[in-house]
Amino acid sequence: MAGLEKILEEIEQKSNETVSQILKAAKDEANSILQAAEKESKTAVQAADYETEKKVAALKDQGSFAAGLRQRQKLLAAKQELISGVIEEALEKANNLPDAEYFDKILQMVKGMAHAEKGEILFNAKDKGRIPADFAGKLASAVPTGGSLTVSDTVANIKSGFILKYGDIEENGSFESIVNAHYAELQDKVRETLFG
Repeated sequence: MAGLEKILEEIEQKSNETVSQILKAAKDEANSILQAAEKESKTAVQAADYETEKKVAALKDQGSFAAGLRQRQKLLAAKQELISGVIEEALEKANNLPDAEYFDKILQMVKGMAHAEKGEILFNAKDKGRIPADFAGKLASAVPTGGSLTVSDTVANIKSGFILKYGDIEENGSFESIVNAHYAELQDKVRETLFG
C-alpha cells in the first residue's frame, strides 16, 4: 500500500501543482485584463476629458464671439441713435430760428431752387403769419433773371420751409424733405464729426 499511497500523493501533489499553475495563470491573465482595462478606461477618460475641454473652449469662443457681436451691435445702435438725435435736434433748431434768421435761410434755399419763370411760394400757416415786411423785395432778388415768385394765399401742409409751385409742378423745400433727401450724407458728416 505504501506504493499506492505514494502514487496517490504524487497524483495529489501534481494535481495541486496543476491547480496552482492554473490559478496562477488565471490570476495573471485577470491582472493583465484588469491592467489593460484600467489603461483603456484611463485613455477613454483622457480622450473624453480632451473632447470635453475642446467643446467647452469652443463654447467659450462662441460665447465670446456672440457677446462681442452683441456689444458691437449695441454700440452701433447707440451711435446711430446719437447721430439721428443730432440730425433731429438740428432740424428742430432750424424750425425754431428767430424770424429774421429763418427767412434768411428760406431766401438762401430759394436761390438754389427757383426757376427763371413765374411761380408761387407756399408756407405753412405759422410761417405765413410771421413773414417779415421786407421779404417780398428780398425774394425778388433771390429769383433768377426772368423769374418771379409771389407768396401764395394757399397754406402748405408742411412743418417748416416752403413749397415752390410752377403751374401744376411743386418742388418741396420743406426742411424735413431736404433732410430726408440728404439723410445719408448728413449721417456721414455727423458720424465723422462725432466719431472721427
